[in-house]
Amino acid sequence: MGAELYGTYVLIVAFVETIQEFLNPNIDVALVKFVSEYKTHGQEQKIAAFAKASYWTAGGFGLGGTILLTLLLAFPLEVWSGHKDLRLYILAFAFSRSLLFFDNISMSLLRVHGRFRFNSVIRVILATLDLLAVSVVAYMSPSKLTSVFAVLTVCNCLGAVVRNGAALLECRSIFKAAPNVGISLLKPYWPEIRGFVLSNSASRTIKVLATRGELLLLGAVSSAQEVAYYAVAKKLAYSIWLFADPLLVAIYPQLASLVSERRFSEVKAMLKRASLMIGMPLLVIWLGLSALHDVIIGTLYGNDYLKAGSCLVVLLMAATISATLFWLGPLLLSMGKAILRFQVDLVAFVLGVIVGFLLAPSFGAVGMAIALLSVYLFGHSTFLYVSIRELR
Repeated sequence: MGAELYGTYVLIVAFVETIQEFLNPNIDVALVKFVSEYKTHGQEQKIAAFAKASYWTAGGFGLGGTILLTLLLAFPLEVWSGHKDLRLYILAFAFSRSLLFFDNISMSLLRVHGRFRFNSVIRVILATLDLLAVSVVAYMSPSKLTSVFAVLTVCNCLGAVVRNGAALLECRSIFKAAPNVGISLLKPYWPEIRGFVLSNSASRTIKVLATRGELLLLGAVSSAQEVAYYAVAKKLAYSIWLFADPLLVAIYPQLASLVSERRFSEVKAMLKRASLMIGMPLLVIWLGLSALHDVIIGTLYGNDYLKAGSCLVVLLMAATISATLFWLGPLLLSMGKAILRFQVDLVAFVLGVIVGFLLAPSFGAVGMAIALLSVYLFGHSTFLYVSIRELR
């Protein structure tokens, strides 16, 4: 697939994901926090009530996002103006992606109930199958985005069946109890739950705008080719997150439990071990990939994408920092710092937009990579300072 066509594909996906994120309540994070507390105190009815409320909320917001995108597709926006045949495929893709609202809740239920390995295996298998399916279709039909979006839609739907089916089997006691438990059981706790959900959702939305909106911004001030270079470099750079992802899945419930019991010495020891275990190998990988970036990109994507090399080096630095300090977000949420997280993410987002506007028109993908790195440096250093201070 040529760089320009691939850049168009990336822009369409980023547009869909950005719109849906505005209507994503991100209630799965709240589920981990509150259900972990309910589980500690043996409050099974509250667990069933929260799960029931979460699925209803996800369904409502997912439907709202699909309706909004249906309306937007009626307008000849630049993102798809040259590909009118794609509109129906984009709508189907958007619907299938809205199922992730349910998937995230199901995966969070598995995390809370200690099914970490099972959860990780599902994520890796599905991600690998998605990648293989899309790669095969893109190779066989390099000039047809309709085929790519059709495969993505099917993969999303099959993934939803697997993820939610796994939760139904592994957490069947919750689903059996849910029909007999009213959501009103949580009414006394609505102010606390609502405050957490709103602040965390706002923070997550800002973070998605910083990571997806960067593609839209780059497409607006530069070209589809530069978007393609940036997307390829970012995909390679963030592949190192495979080292941190299993720990990220497992660590939030553990942190929520330890922080609620104020066992801060154990928290600090665990985080130190995790950072060293992830950070040292990633430093070696960063040096190796930075030295061989042209060989790797040329082999995987072809010589048309060699201009992504410099961008890859910068994004590898950002990915290494975020993966090494992967525990910062879960720790802040465990300590009840969701509002602070939102405030810092908002400032970091504004900083990234300013740097992107200044650098991307002249430096293209590399300029946007520097903008993302500035976001990570500011946000992670601030979060690290707050975390160290709170754990004293």
